[in-house]
Amino acid sequence: MALPIVMPANNVQTAEELNIEFPGRIATLLAPGGWKSKPRDVPFALDNGRFSVWSRGKQWKVSDFRKHLDEATEVGYDPLWVVVPDVVQDGPRTLEEWCRWYDRLKPYGWNLALAVQQGITPDIVKKLDNQPDVIFIGGGNTIWKWRYARQWCKEFRRVHIGAVGTERRLWMAQRCGAESSDSNVWRPIGQHLNRLRKYLRQSEEMGNSEMSKGFGLM
Repeated sequence: MALPIVMPANNVQTAEELNIEFPGRIATLLAPGGWKSKPRDVPFALDNGRFSVWSRGKQWKVSDFRKHLDEATEVGYDPLWVVVPDVVQDGPRTLEEWCRWYDRLKPYGWNLALAVQQGITPDIVKKLDNQPDVIFIGGGNTIWKWRYARQWCKEFRRVHIGAVGTERRLWMAQRCGAESSDSNVWRPIGQHLNRLRKYLRQSEEMGNSEMSKGFGLM
């Protein structure tokens, strides 16, 4: 089993530097407006920006998202996946958005990620006419996310966990079997980046050993 990828959010420079130290373990997650520079030698994925505007009490704009997609086509290589627009903390409306956006985004030829949250279960997803390539565990609810993370990872091959911003939770994501995680705290300020480096170094030394079981789930 491959070790999980960690994605500093909206931070291409940090991701590229870490990718030199830890090749194959780093990517970056870019949201609309997060293009301070284009990725060159590091994998990237595309967020839809819904959670960030929701958390700030702002309104999400389709025009910003479409510009975001256009910018991605200019990188020179494809994103790992794109998160289809969702509705934070509303599973049923998120599924409506999935159906609405699927045909619009599929022509890009990219993998599509469904942002699962309260009101969505693995059984519901498996019954969708259009199956997601990736499960993105978001939802804006930390307790819900970690309560069901292991189940999602068991039921689906490719799972990303959003907002994993502590060393302990990186180990939790690895223990669940997630393919990747992200956080906007992985920046060269304070001790955050040192903690990320520590996790990456130790996880490579241990691989998927039983030692990671010392970090319990919430």
